[in-house]
Amino acid sequence: MKLGFLLRYWWRFQWIRLPAWFVFVLWILFQAVGAWEQVAGISAVSSFAHLGGATVGFVTWLVWRSSSQSVARTSSP
Repeated sequence: MKLGFLLRYWWRFQWIRLPAWFVFVLWILFQAVGAWEQVAGISAVSSFAHLGGATVGFVTWLVWRSSSQSVARTSSP
């Protein structure tokens, strides 16, 4: 899956498409930098809340995925 982003450079606009996994990794890196800024007192944005929400969402996805796979295995004839 790819995500599209509209970039603007002065008066020029351009669409770029990036793989979703790459955007997720990039977002995690930005949040890690934001967490460092938060600890240093530079930023008021709670990047730790963003990272915590992403972690809970990822763990929930892992649990949902493993439970749906076990249901699929037991329901096969």
